[in-house]
Amino acid sequence: MARILVVDDVKFISQMLKAVFEEKGHQVTTASNGVDALAKAREEQPELVLLDIAMPHMDGIEVTRHLKADNATKPIPVIVVSAKNDKSTIAEAYAAGAADFVLKPFNNEELLAKVGELLGGQRMNFSTEITRGIPVVTVLPHDLDETSAEQLRLSLETARGGGGRPMVIDFTRVKKAVLQVADALLDVDKELVKQGGRLAVVASSRVIGLRALRAKIEPGLKVYETVEAAVDDVHSTLGESKVMKLAAGPAKAEAGAARIKDAKHGLVLESRENLTLVWLKRTDLGGNVFEFLSEVLPKNSKDVWVDFREVKEFNPKDLGGLGQLAKKLKGDDRNLLLVNPVPLLVEALQAMGLGGLVTQMDATPAAGGVRPTTATSS
Repeated sequence: MARILVVDDVKFISQMLKAVFEEKGHQVTTASNGVDALAKAREEQPELVLLDIAMPHMDGIEVTRHLKADNATKPIPVIVVSAKNDKSTIAEAYAAGAADFVLKPFNNEELLAKVGELLGGQRMNFSTEITRGIPVVTVLPHDLDETSAEQLRLSLETARGGGGRPMVIDFTRVKKAVLQVADALLDVDKELVKQGGRLAVVASSRVIGLRALRAKIEPGLKVYETVEAAVDDVHSTLGESKVMKLAAGPAKAEAGAARIKDAKHGLVLESRENLTLVWLKRTDLGGNVFEFLSEVLPKNSKDVWVDFREVKEFNPKDLGGLGQLAKKLKGDDRNLLLVNPVPLLVEALQAMGLGGLVTQMDATPAAGGVRPTTATSS
């Protein structure tokens, strides 16, 4: 079973949760403050962190930011727990990197179900980042069983967006895997190669539990020790121009894909449950940014927030795609929020009839997150 770190400054709650999880066979470590939590997360590498928000000195959201800023703890899923049931707190938790949000008081069975999902009980838990045009899929669970193998196959299909774009799958955190995982990798690679792409696998040769997996896939797939080596070799083998051409197909953020970075379109997308947060990491709106967003937004997101804080220049013709995106989401009974556009952009949006979607928010620069303050209405 899994190793879980429970963090709460109220001893009764942490001990109660420890008993609940240990009854299900999990190994539980507790921490009573943020500093202790960060030290134990680095040292013990738990498979999941359950983290209270309201703690002295360093709250749970700040702890989450530190966990996600450290390469050693970044892949660990975090469930944030809070008695605050407002959108700003929830959005801030997800923006900091939380994988899920649980409201206090919580039902033990519902909490166990959420933990089971994140540990791979119902879906493969992985993160996706775009590195030089190539999706790098990091597998988060330490042990992959037969169920995980099929979930992995579905996850890779999602991350490649149904096209032949090359991919890298990172097993750095994985300590043990059944051979069905190798079958899934070989099948996906076969489909990618047909369309001109390629799959590269990162798996340490020092991990005993992966030696059988490596032996089965290495005749057909090259295995690398680091993500950097895999990305470099894919670019070298396929050629820079071909990689960029194949990368034009968007990586989709569905249920298991926590995060997408896309340098080409200058954005970062975080999707959790019913909320998707998009940060435009660019100074202008040239290109097909909103057409791209229309393709990659997960269908299960009820609320979509797009942060324009860094956008300083725009051309009215570039807003046509935004209008189409707003129309599409409204037709699906979904909500779009346009965050922190500059005054001239607000005027242009009002002229398009989108002024009611504009809001100004306080920034939380360390995480790129947002907190609502005032809204502009049309």
